[in-house]
Amino acid sequence: MDFITRFHDLKKQRGLTTTALAFPRYSVSYISRIEAGQRRPSPEALAHLAERLGVSSDYLATGIPDGLESSIRFRLEDARRQLYAETAAAVEESLRDLLAEVEGYKLDSLRAMILAALGVSLRLQAHFREAIEAFEQALEIGCRRSTKARWWESWVEPIARWAI
Repeated sequence: MDFITRFHDLKKQRGLTTTALAFPRYSVSYISRIEAGQRRPSPEALAHLAERLGVSSDYLATGIPDGLESSIRFRLEDARRQLYAETAAAVEESLRDLLAEVEGYKLDSLRAMILAALGVSLRLQAHFREAIEAFEQALEIGCRRSTKARWWESWVEPIARWAI
């Protein structure tokens, strides 16, 4: 869901008018132009609108629910710890659930980390073709990222051990 759709949905759910959203800081025409997609809200305007709509600025801007990223990171780390302590099949199921959860959001680094962990899980189960596919998808996402991907450092060793 894009910003405009999310904005309209929240506005409708809260029963707010454009005037109510604008008051007291912004003009109705400025908010109307944001609603029409003709303007992008400034960070200050985004914060104001989010407050009026009862959501965080981050949620209004991205659509990613508050706390989702940290929750997934925690659950991913838990799954990584369990990889060698429990059955890889049980961990695989958890990782596939996490992967499905991040699909609708632009959380590429998390998606790549989950795919890499899934690759390790599949390798431990001797599902080599699927493991390779998961690793390749993780690499593809990692290569697309413009900033240095620090997540990769924690996966180099398991992948290197598997390749040897």
